[in-house]
Amino acid sequence: MIMSVEEYLEKLRGALRGCDPALIQDALADAEEHLRNSLESAMSGSTGATEADALRPIIEKYGTPEEVASAYREMEIRFAPSFAAPRRKQWSSWSQFFAILTDSRAWGSFLYLLLGLLTGCFYGLWTLFGTGLSVISLPLVIGLPVLGVFLLSVRAKGTGRGRLSLPKTVGGISWCASSARMYRANRITCPSRRAR
Repeated sequence: MIMSVEEYLEKLRGALRGCDPALIQDALADAEEHLRNSLESAMSGSTGATEADALRPIIEKYGTPEEVASAYREMEIRFAPSFAAPRRKQWSSWSQFFAILTDSRAWGSFLYLLLGLLTGCFYGLWTLFGTGLSVISLPLVIGLPVLGVFLLSVRAKGTGRGRLSLPKTVGGISWCASSARMYRANRITCPSRRAR
């Protein structure tokens, strides 16, 4: 026969031995809270009852430590897969080093880098050539129209580059806001960093 709440908790801890520590802590906290609250209300209602006498009907209603442990074990089996953390793939050091080669986002970034290199070289040469031609032809009658065409081409080039490289929205969010969020959340990383 159980004489106190502490004795009940010790028997419950023994019945749950080998289970997940979080489950044991949860079961002990629930049992202690229920038993102490019920015991307090039972003791305040009757004046001459001892703790052991008041505890007996509470335990009969709540369950013996073995019954409670069995219920918690059943609950652990039922809900463990949904609460379990996903297993991460173990990467060897060589796999981590070469994991970037299998990441499609890395290849997309590399192609974007090449596109940026080519367009940057073209735009740089165009600006150098256009500025030189405009400055040289400015004293001539044809200089102002050449300067105007050059400035319009620079503007068109900038607009085209902006549309080529930066979409207006990403998932309904403006580009600046979404890229700032991605960098803040550190989602733009290689797989080897995410695996740690």
